[in-house]
Amino acid sequence: MGYTALAEVCKSGSIHISSGTPMSRMVVLIFILLLLGGGVYYLSTLPKVVPVKTVTVDVAPGGNAQ
Repeated sequence: MGYTALAEVCKSGSIHISSGTPMSRMVVLIFILLLLGGGVYYLSTLPKVVPVKTVTVDVAPGGNAQ
């Protein structure tokens, strides 16, 4: 048994496809938004890479700077 959708033709001629109640779509939308928000929060709390030691490099005078 596969997925079936009900189609309705409105007075304007457009076709509306309904695959469940609007409440179930709202629950799925809220779940996806919460999942995305949780992912953003998780990624924002990950430790950042911080240099431990300063690196100094000698630059020869008269390099090929244009």
